[in-house]
Amino acid sequence: MDHMVLVLDESGAKGYADKTEEFEGDLGVMAGFLYTRQEMLKIELMLSQIIKPFNEHVAGKLHIAELKKEHQNELRDLIFSNLRLIKLRWFYKAIYSQGFHQSEFKEKRGGIGNVNASLHVALFSQVFLHSLMLAASVNKLNLNLLVVTDTIDNGVLNKFKKEANYLIDVIMGKKREIFRHVKSEVDGKYNKEYASILTSSDLIPKFEKIQFEIKCKNTPLTLAADVLANSVYYYLRKEPKVNKSSYLNNLKAIADHPLSDLALVQKDENDILPILDIIYRRECPK
Repeated sequence: MDHMVLVLDESGAKGYADKTEEFEGDLGVMAGFLYTRQEMLKIELMLSQIIKPFNEHVAGKLHIAELKKEHQNELRDLIFSNLRLIKLRWFYKAIYSQGFHQSEFKEKRGGIGNVNASLHVALFSQVFLHSLMLAASVNKLNLNLLVVTDTIDNGVLNKFKKEANYLIDVIMGKKREIFRHVKSEVDGKYNKEYASILTSSDLIPKFEKIQFEIKCKNTPLTLAADVLANSVYYYLRKEPKVNKSSYLNNLKAIADHPLSDLALVQKDENDILPILDIIYRRECPK
C-alpha cells in the first residue's frame, strides 16, 4: 500500500453551530501537511534537532505556548526557516464561526438548525478531504493514511473517524442509506422513510483502497502543525477587514505569512472560490 502521514492541528474557534461568534470576525483554523511515511520520518528528525534545546525550558512535553515570549519567537522563526529550507508544502482551512452559525440557522442558507454541528469537525472534514485529493494527485491510490494530531478528547476523535469514514464511502462510490421523517396521513405520527444513494463522477479520483488511522500524540510534527495553525490564525486576524466577511481560504488572505508561497491553497478570491468561503460565508448585518 501507499503509506502516507497527515499531520494537523487547529487554532481559534471550534465550537458548535448554535453559538454565535465571541467577537467580530471570530474564526477557526486547521492547518496540516501530508507526506509519505519515509519523508515524514526525515521531517520529524529535522524538527527534533531544532526543538531539542528548548525542552529544558519546560517540564514534560514541549508546547510553544509554555515557553517565554522570546523563546516562542525564536522557536517559531527556527521552524519557519527550516520548513522553508526543505520547501515543505502545507495547507489550511478556515471558517468564520458566525458564518458557521448562519449556515445552520440563518433563513435561506440551507441549514437544518443542527445544534450538534461542530466547527472543529467541519475543519477536519475539509483538511482530510484535501489530503485525499493531494494523495491522488501524486498517484497514491492504494492509500494507507495515518492522521497525527495533538491530544483531543474521545468524543471529538470519534466524530473525526465518523466523518472520515463518510468521506471515504462517498469517494469510493459506496451505496449509503439515508432517511427522512415523513408525517403519516393516518395518525399524524412521523415515520422514517429510507432510501439509498451513491455518488459517482469522473471528477472523483479512482482509488483502489483507502484505509486510515488517527493517532493523538505530541511530537515535533504536531508542534510544527501547531505553529502553522496559530500563525495562519494570526495573519487572518491581523489585517483589518472592512466588514469582517472577507474570504479566508486563499494566499491573498495570508499574504504576509512567512511560508505563504509554500501553501497549497487558491491564489485569491478571483481564483476558484473554495466551497468553505461559499457555504460558511459570514454575512454582516445590513
